Amino acid sequence: MSKNIKIFKTGLIPTKFVFTYGVKAYSKYLKSELDTEDEINSAGCTSVYLDNTTGVHSIVIAVVKSRRFENDLAFKSIIMHEISHATTYAMERMRIKDDEFRSYLLQWLYKEIMPFIEKLTTKGIKWVR
Repeated sequence: MSKNIKIFKTGLIPTKFVFTYGVKAYSKYLKSELDTEDEINSAGCTSVYLDNTTGVHSIVIAVVKSRRFENDLAFKSIIMHEISHATTYAMERMRIKDDEFRSYLLQWLYKEIMPFIEKLTTKGIKWVR
């Protein structure tokens, strides 16, 4: 698996979360793990896929750091935007409407993803397409 892909599960909900950094990592994950194709038309996207062999839903978050971001805060805001979509998809799938659950899941996703992305960007992988 690519170094620009992180896969994780909460242990609380039957959903696999996948974070991909860059167009190539996103395409590679979709093709190799889900046998499908899609593209990123902006700075990020979040999609839900059902693995027909296991019955597990995968929520795939993809972001691309572009030179059009004026600073790291703008880039992190895109990540937060996509994490919010992932949280909504997970809650809809489980039919949960509790705001406290949403806050905890959002916080957990952020804490899982940000150290991963910070590790990548400090290794000189700042601008990927």
